[in-house]
Amino acid sequence: MGRKVLHCGDQGAGLSAKLANNYLLALNNIATAEAMNLGMRWGLDPKKLAGVLNVSTGRCWPSEVNNPVKGVVETAPAGRDYAGGFGIALMKKDLRLAMVAAEEAGAQMKLADAAFKVYDEAADREDCKGRDFSVVYRAGEPGEDALYDDNNALLAMRLPGLADEYRKHIESQKQEIEETIQNLLGVLWCRVMTTQLWKSRSFNLAIPIYLPQDRTMYLRLPSPYRLGESQCPENVEEKLRTEMATYSWISKNCADVPIPTLHAFGLPDGSTYTHPDDSPLIERVWSYVQHMERRLFGQPAAISHIRRRVRHSLDYGFLLLSKARGKSLAFSWENEGIPSGIPRDRTYAETEAYISDLITVQDNKIRHQPNAIHDVTDCRKQLAALTALRAVMHQFIKPELRDGPFFYTLTDLHPSNIFVDEYWNVVDIIDLEWAHSMPLQMQRPPFWLTSRGVDGFDNDAALSEYATVLVEYFQTYETEERRRNRTDFQTSVYRDMWHRGSFWYFHAAAIPAAMYGLFNKRIQPLFNKEHARSTAVDDVLHYYWGQGLDSFTARKLANKEQYLVNTTKVESLEIDAEGLSPRRRRAA
Repeated sequence: MGRKVLHCGDQGAGLSAKLANNYLLALNNIATAEAMNLGMRWGLDPKKLAGVLNVSTGRCWPSEVNNPVKGVVETAPAGRDYAGGFGIALMKKDLRLAMVAAEEAGAQMKLADAAFKVYDEAADREDCKGRDFSVVYRAGEPGEDALYDDNNALLAMRLPGLADEYRKHIESQKQEIEETIQNLLGVLWCRVMTTQLWKSRSFNLAIPIYLPQDRTMYLRLPSPYRLGESQCPENVEEKLRTEMATYSWISKNCADVPIPTLHAFGLPDGSTYTHPDDSPLIERVWSYVQHMERRLFGQPAAISHIRRRVRHSLDYGFLLLSKARGKSLAFSWENEGIPSGIPRDRTYAETEAYISDLITVQDNKIRHQPNAIHDVTDCRKQLAALTALRAVMHQFIKPELRDGPFFYTLTDLHPSNIFVDEYWNVVDIIDLEWAHSMPLQMQRPPFWLTSRGVDGFDNDAALSEYATVLVEYFQTYETEERRRNRTDFQTSVYRDMWHRGSFWYFHAAAIPAAMYGLFNKRIQPLFNKEHARSTAVDDVLHYYWGQGLDSFTARKLANKEQYLVNTTKVESLEIDAEGLSPRRRRAA
């Protein structure tokens, strides 16, 4: 709690003061990130630049205490990959609340929309989720830091342009979209709302549609440029079909799970389907007859949505969903040309094969991503960790559960996708993409229960805090499981997975960005703590990742050098038509 208690006025005045403060903090944070990036592009040393800011009129809390550049302030979240601190989702929430309050008060906030867009886009990035709000520095234009980041900066540089191009393409189809929805829902009119209200999420574009009787739905369009459609055709359709099936399955089999209603969807081939409640009576009757016929002859049940004669013109299909109720709780490699190595039609019958293929995906990342390794030492560490993950797999898999059971799992469940009412009751869960059946052993408690990333447990205090919250989580899960199934079988398995370290192992196998850190900090010390502090094991074990490692390492180092050249070329496009950088322009 704060050390000072300040009287701000009547009830509610303190909250208003907090929102005003956090609005200013949100702007200062972005401005600091941009100012630091600007100075570094001019060749200034980041520590010296921050020193100038902090004795000048630009001084602020983000520049002095929470500087977003790694190494400037040793205690700042930037020094630990933005773990801990004040979560970006929380800042996004406070900024939205301030904007709503300002609108009610009739106050103008001309910078609010631009600032919210920055936080909204950053919060959707996989390398920014769950991290301190100063991570907007990472989400900005890649500076020199990006050259040595583990993520592919070349792709990141292209994404804003591709996103803008895609939005303009969809905007050009506004009339066709309105006509399609009118025909599907049988309404006299509908309106595609202004592009300022469109929401770009990680893999989708969500467009609000205004309908008669003051109703709002969301047209959810997959973003092909984020899904590797050009490298792996039919990725978008696979995602769309999976998500549509998830909505349909949960609605039918888990009616008490609150999700938006899937009113309609369209596949890339132009075909459309609507919810029975949104379909004409004659088509509902015919659909019912077909369902009864299939049941009579023992055939698999068809989807509940009814196929319509209406065709759509959107290239990659769509979902039309009801608006989520309440407020947000927090308020792919194939896109980079990296093959997963997993055929679309493969179905796993046991756990080991699934884990092995997940690790193979990480092998392919190292083989195909141009900046996957930074130097010889980094290469040895990553290859040794992947080799060890395979070697110790049996230590974390219970033999009696290797063949199942399997449970349908919402793998993208995080605070931004959970909507609650004013009493924190869950009223809606959105973004059901990427759901699939997983082995019981791989069902894990959410790592974000204490607002940290999976690789953000840097000390014993953070780990102890999470373990304390887990006690309550397991108790609640056990109570719910007994109420539904009159058994605590799943809860006992989850507790065992946590105590054995399987929690960390399965996350390392499934999350490439966290693999090495989790292996080094959480998995390797379970076997030998000394090995985690030296490179002796890495120097030997990496040879067993594959044959011809010396030539492979040399080739990857050459790839990295070419990557640096290509990245520098892309950044050089920012130089103006005269060919002068800001520093040379001043000299001229």
